[in-house]
Amino acid sequence: MGTSSDIFATQTAGLRSLLGCGNLHTFDFVEGGVESPPAPGIAALFPNTDYYAYYDPKSPQSILQALDDLSAYLTDEGPFDGVMGFSQGAALASMLISRFCNNASVSNKEASHTYTASSSPFSFAIFICAAAPLCEDSLRSGTIKHLDPDERGGKEEDRKASSTFKLPIPVANIVGRKDPDLAASLRLAGLCQGPSVLLDHGAGHEIPSGSMLVLRQMAECVEEVIAKATLVQ
Repeated sequence: MGTSSDIFATQTAGLRSLLGCGNLHTFDFVEGGVESPPAPGIAALFPNTDYYAYYDPKSPQSILQALDDLSAYLTDEGPFDGVMGFSQGAALASMLISRFCNNASVSNKEASHTYTASSSPFSFAIFICAAAPLCEDSLRSGTIKHLDPDERGGKEEDRKASSTFKLPIPVANIVGRKDPDLAASLRLAGLCQGPSVLLDHGAGHEIPSGSMLVLRQMAECVEEVIAKATLVQ
């Protein structure tokens, strides 16, 4: 939160170039719908612009609206092969994937499995310094509950919340060891049920762009996940 789709495009330009942007892959950038103060350090790098968030993290209704808005965007502009999100955007994308998979479970109760990768709106996901996903059932009841894989062995209500989160597709979880929110990124990584790859880019809550070595490592991580998605299909 506190950036914009244009800023995200600039921050990921190096990574997207290594992935063959414009030749192998095309990208859509989805703007957040909530005005926000700039994230720490962003105003100095990107002055004189507007800053947004996808949702107000303290408002269950705002978070649910963001999920509805992103779902509508997919309907209007999709389909898309994959999704890439940073911080709050990664959490939102993961929750939308889970929503689609849960809806498929409800509509296909007689199937041998309750959810598969084919239930997802995306074949793969790239999460960079992700925020922790939230329990949608709790949001609908007006409360905010961060999901945690460690709670699967805890209280019944915590086990139920974590068990409803479904992320069966290949995922690249790119984290930063110096990120003050590293624990949140690792929680999302721990909730992945499909084949996933974990990469530490070695920095903070950011998308590194200054080191070609790190950019190549990130690109290789993404390419590995895309390859896994191709095998799953």
